[in-house]
Amino acid sequence: MISQKMIKVNEDLLIRLIKQNLSDDLLPSERKPGHHPMFGFCGISSIIFWLCTGKQYKLMTGTVHGLLHTWVEDGDRIIDITVEQFEFFEENLSYENKQDYHTKYELNLKSPRIKKLLSRVTNAYKKLNHTNKIGYK
Repeated sequence: MISQKMIKVNEDLLIRLIKQNLSDDLLPSERKPGHHPMFGFCGISSIIFWLCTGKQYKLMTGTVHGLLHTWVEDGDRIIDITVEQFEFFEENLSYENKQDYHTKYELNLKSPRIKKLLSRVTNAYKKLNHTNKIGYK
């Protein structure tokens, strides 16, 4: 069950734990060899961040340099966990065709990929001896 309570979480720590727990078994089948190591992880990473922060951010989807992409927004601030996949583009990042993720996709919280990464991240967080919980209760 997801906690509806807004939880104060160290964003940098959460992003680090998400990235440390990404693995190929969490990738969508569309990812091809040779892509940047972060390519394909934007959706699941953003969803886990959104869940672990008590859904207090806005989960967004759109395009960046013509590629379908997912990120989180906090007002005007963009939190893009997999932004380094765009480092080879010389021009500034432009987030276009922005939509609330929930108006475009149905979020399946029972997805094995989501459950697996959420479990990994919450377990890693607990190992750091933090007393507050993130995400699921």
